Amino acid sequence: MSDFDLGAVFDAAVDAGMLTEVMVISGADVSQPFWADFLQPGSDILENMAQAVDYGIEYRTTDVPSLPKLAVIEIAGRRYEVTRAGRSKDEAGMFSFAPLKRL
Repeated sequence: MSDFDLGAVFDAAVDAGMLTEVMVISGADVSQPFWADFLQPGSDILENMAQAVDYGIEYRTTDVPSLPKLAVIEIAGRRYEVTRAGRSKDEAGMFSFAPLKRL
């Protein structure tokens, strides 16, 4: 039996258009765009049992090992500021979450 590969699932989500391209504008040492699950107020979360009330991104930690508070990112031509440094979302540290404020 093989281990479940979350990285392959993430890559499949990118290929299926389920994730959003994110570009760091300032405040973090990331030169390449990365992919993230972009949450917006009103978007469904927790298997459609709740809705997000704020902006945020969930992303692969290896793509952005450090996303500090006050970093500015761009998603679909709009800029957002990180309101709290990105933090690991799972025990393995594979995914991180950062809350955002629209600028």
